[in-house]
Amino acid sequence: MKTEIEVNDYLNTNYRSYINSISIISKDDCNNTPMIEGENIKMFNYDKGVLKKIWNQLGKTHEITAVDGLDFQNNTLYFIEFKNGKLNKKEDKFGIRLKMTESLIGLVKGFKKDSFECDLCNLLKLKKRFILVYNEEKNTLVNNPLESFKNLADIYPLQQQMEEYNNETFEKVIIMSKNDFEKFYLKKYFP
Repeated sequence: MKTEIEVNDYLNTNYRSYINSISIISKDDCNNTPMIEGENIKMFNYDKGVLKKIWNQLGKTHEITAVDGLDFQNNTLYFIEFKNGKLNKKEDKFGIRLKMTESLIGLVKGFKKDSFECDLCNLLKLKKRFILVYNEEKNTLVNNPLESFKNLADIYPLQQQMEEYNNETFEKVIIMSKNDFEKFYLKKYFP
């Protein structure tokens, strides 16, 4: 049975070259701009680094979907997805849930490839959290600045769907705005 620290050591040993700045990891492919600026804030570039290497080494030709970043803080693995666009399409909501599960499956395939004995059952028991960081400016209920609810994000249906994963696939599923992520995660772990 592997621990969170052993998984972090495994990642640092095998994928250190895929530690990138959050500016690179949070970059929006559509407009090529980072959602969050910060050259000194570093974590694993998961979908375009770690998982891409695993998939290439396994000779896989079909695509797998994964979260953007993987971070390790306080004996917890954080799987982090940045969504800069509007989260109102049904496909986006399914896509986020698919990223959650395929991120885990991809990591287990990497473990197996490297003979690191941590299967999916072991990984599911580890302390890990999923964070979805969304752009609150693109996900408001109303655009009228005179409306009292203008700053509330239109993410309630997504939150309901994601609650199914609390204490099952992940210890905790957290959906937070970009501002809250900077305030409560980045300032805590990257002062």
